[in-house]
Amino acid sequence: MKGDNDTNKEFENTLFVTDLDGTLFDKKPVLSDECVDNIRKLNSEGVKITFSTARTYRTVDRILEDVPVPYPVSLMNGTMIRDIKKCMTIDVKRIPDAIADAAGKAFLASGTLPLVYRYKNGEMLTYYSEISGDNMKSFIDERRTVFGKPFIRVSEDELFKTGPESLGEIIYFCAIVGNGEGKELLNRLNDVKNVCMTSYKDNASDSRYVEIYSTEASKKNAVLDLMRITGADRIISFGDNLNDLPMFEVSDLCFAVSGSPDTVISRADGLVGSPSECGVTKKIAEITGIRL
Repeated sequence: MKGDNDTNKEFENTLFVTDLDGTLFDKKPVLSDECVDNIRKLNSEGVKITFSTARTYRTVDRILEDVPVPYPVSLMNGTMIRDIKKCMTIDVKRIPDAIADAAGKAFLASGTLPLVYRYKNGEMLTYYSEISGDNMKSFIDERRTVFGKPFIRVSEDELFKTGPESLGEIIYFCAIVGNGEGKELLNRLNDVKNVCMTSYKDNASDSRYVEIYSTEASKKNAVLDLMRITGADRIISFGDNLNDLPMFEVSDLCFAVSGSPDTVISRADGLVGSPSECGVTKKIAEITGIRL
């Protein structure tokens, strides 16, 4: 890149997509001042940056409140595309009732009660029947305390009920178990057809997430949607965990954060520094030739 802070023309139509947890921040879900400043600088220079995360908009809105987000973001592993700036959901992938019923039976048979995310009248709400274990308690406590996110307790029947008399269309299941637990749950969910399942360890804790969502939803499909929406013709992505691999598949270049699982590193084109080193934003600056 030549000249002072002139973005390389090659990257004018490139969309940079980054994960949040473990990629832009570590255990504490807060962007560092340096990271915020870097994103602001890159954005002011015309770099297209957006985000793809397993989190919901109720937490992402707060995490990103200090940075410009001019482009839609991918939430809940591609289940939802949302324009944060306009507080508007662009697309949401629902789980058909028959498939949600089968997944619910698998959860019940394994003795694991998940969080159930539903969408109704343009709003997403999260329901649970009981808090089973310290891992689930920590997950809920953080989101309630830090972000004020509501978690609504309902009966077991209401938790899994589908149809017009239900609490809304099911879009996502998330079970939070200890790492090394949940084998029976995984075995039963593997028998549920026509649904996506992902299971991965939270790199910042001892928790393991087991998530179920529509076959139309994934970070891969979401990135392709974001590419179309923004008019980009090239994707460069950043991630740190197994649920980022579908996004890597459709990226022209992909980078894993140092310390990521070996499986993730082996699928990446290169490594970037840790969140404390602002590795993602520094790599974007390096690629585009912008001085931070």
